[in-house]
Amino acid sequence: MLDIDAPGRAASAIGGVMVDMRKFCIMGAAAFLLANPVIVLAQSETAADNGALEEVVVTAQRREESSQRAAVALTALAGSVISDAGITNAAGLTAMVPALQINSTFGPTSAFRLRGVGNIVTNSLGDPAVAVNIDGVFLARPTSVQGLFYDLERVEVLKGPQGTLYGRNATGGAINVISAKPKLGEFGGFAEVEFGSYSNRRVSGALNLPAGANDAFRVATQIVDRDGFYNDGTGDDKSQSARLQYAHAAGETWKFDAGIDYTHQGGQGAGGTVHGLDPDSYIGLFDPRADAMYASAFSFAAGNFLQPLVKDIHNDNTYWGAYAQVEASTPVGTVTILPSYRRSSLDFRSYGSGFAVTSKETDTQKSLEVRLVSKVSAPLS
Repeated sequence: MLDIDAPGRAASAIGGVMVDMRKFCIMGAAAFLLANPVIVLAQSETAADNGALEEVVVTAQRREESSQRAAVALTALAGSVISDAGITNAAGLTAMVPALQINSTFGPTSAFRLRGVGNIVTNSLGDPAVAVNIDGVFLARPTSVQGLFYDLERVEVLKGPQGTLYGRNATGGAINVISAKPKLGEFGGFAEVEFGSYSNRRVSGALNLPAGANDAFRVATQIVDRDGFYNDGTGDDKSQSARLQYAHAAGETWKFDAGIDYTHQGGQGAGGTVHGLDPDSYIGLFDPRADAMYASAFSFAAGNFLQPLVKDIHNDNTYWGAYAQVEASTPVGTVTILPSYRRSSLDFRSYGSGFAVTSKETDTQKSLEVRLVSKVSAPLS
């Protein structure tokens, strides 16, 4: 068996302890500054005016509150920060949030770890240890987190066990992805075009359409086309996503939101480097130098030397989901009803983890959440 070096490998496996700890401290301090740009910018803008920090409102504890008052280890990233950083998938959050590591080792599957707590869910028999939610809907499969990172309001990363509010699948923590919602009475939108290395091309945009005083629609889309950063073409990113949302509000008594999203993921998928080759050179598993490494590795189980890999990798995955949410204000608090449905159709083959992984499956998910959030000033909150 050959060891595979993949991007995002733990620093403890590289070099000595003292060197890694110093690098970790420096990188951790830099990541912390990058992970809180909204708060840092708010301080620089408002300190000269009144000496106060601008409050960032989050819903990490199922109610709207200032991130400065939330009694939880929390990192909140504004949607503009995520867009400016060029993040198009979950793995990009690793460079923005301290103590968070997300690896895509094969196909569309992402492995989440918060403060070192997490697991790799390779089939339907396992449950994730870090809960990922999109607009309040829990994503039961790690393959379902693709195509979500565009036109966002913010991303909240809650560290440590969060089982009280997010269930048994939040042992390591929870990640809340909140999309930008339709705005009543406003007509507007944006369009962005990005070019970068590895022939990277990203086009994204959104359009907010009012429909009377109490209704509004919002449509958003993103197209990503980037070549692989391994020299055999693997490690690419090719996807097309779209989202349509509707909002209705009747004063402050109740409001209704609904949305549907769609993503198709293509390309070759994750890549890797054979242990023994320079990982910084991104020599892919299908490179002739990797083939030579295979030919020199003897397998005692097979009684023969290993053979070069056959380049039959591919991604052809489709994801879509729909939700509806009703919020009603009552004398005892806010009642929320949130039904949802999600479906994933997977067809991929990958060698990124060092093993041949083939999957053809269809996953469906139905959920219904009903909750009551009391008023902060109520005798029982």
